[in-house]
Amino acid sequence: MFIQALLVALAVYLFYFYYTRVYLTKQAMENYGRLFEKAGYRVKITPFRLFGFGVFDMLLEDDKKHRNPSYTL
Repeated sequence: MFIQALLVALAVYLFYFYYTRVYLTKQAMENYGRLFEKAGYRVKITPFRLFGFGVFDMLLEDDKKHRNPSYTL
């Protein structure tokens, strides 16, 4: 009985973590992207990765493609 309750609590916590840290963050990024595009700005939304370091990956990709690490920046 204790193990089942522990597993249910763990499942609820994982769902809560995914919902608050991944799903809501993606929704906010898309919402702000649309909002700024409506205002007339050009928007580049980098893909969201929970435990990724996007800026460093972007620098490496720009170095490969354009031979300039700060091309996008």
